[in-house]
Amino acid sequence: MSAEGKTGRWCGCLLCRVGDEQTMKELRDGGAQGPEWEWVAAHLVDYALRVLHHQHARQTLAREANTHRRAAHLHPVVLAPEDAQALDADPAQPTALFVATCTTALDRFRRIDLLGGHWRPGGRRVPGYYVTRCYFVLGDELTTWRRARTKERKVAAAAYRLAEEDERLGGRDVVEDLRQVDPAVVGALVETMREPLREATRYRLDHPDATWAAAARALHVSPRVIEAQLRRWRRSRRREGER
Repeated sequence: MSAEGKTGRWCGCLLCRVGDEQTMKELRDGGAQGPEWEWVAAHLVDYALRVLHHQHARQTLAREANTHRRAAHLHPVVLAPEDAQALDADPAQPTALFVATCTTALDRFRRIDLLGGHWRPGGRRVPGYYVTRCYFVLGDELTTWRRARTKERKVAAAAYRLAEEDERLGGRDVVEDLRQVDPAVVGALVETMREPLREATRYRLDHPDATWAAAARALHVSPRVIEAQLRRWRRSRRREGER
């Protein structure tokens, strides 16, 4: 879909009713606010989203964007293979990227092109002009999207590591066993543990939903230290039981 093609579905907004020049004049006179502006803004965003999604599906988005970016002396947009893979794998990803792009572009269109008078009659139709604004901000929004993706991967990796720690510290839960023991005996059993396992066990006894990994984090110690001490303590208790 060319940005110069159909200007979108007829929705009854000013653009649909009176055309580009009159729309821009009335919106500028009204300070680009209120229901008429919101209606036009929704029309432009709807149109631009369909254009961006269409070009993405045809794998022409970067080429279309760079045609306009080069004319404005902007650095070209480069979609790396991992970008394309992420955008193709999850439909929510291109939607998030394009909505952010349209939102930023709309703010600039309002400030610079509408209120600032940068758009002039006789040039590109307003919807296509706005899509060009989207192309101009796409590079920055792509960088922001990549950073968000990197952060999501780091958070997911951290969650996976914590799950692994909980799994390593799993098996028969010593703390759950202690909760079944006479409280008068629990203190004596806990005293047979070394630090920081002793303190981690007390933490879990005081916090019923806490895991070993959570106790380790609360005490600022490595879960591997608690894992090693727990393993040694279990072995020592087993040897005592065999005597």
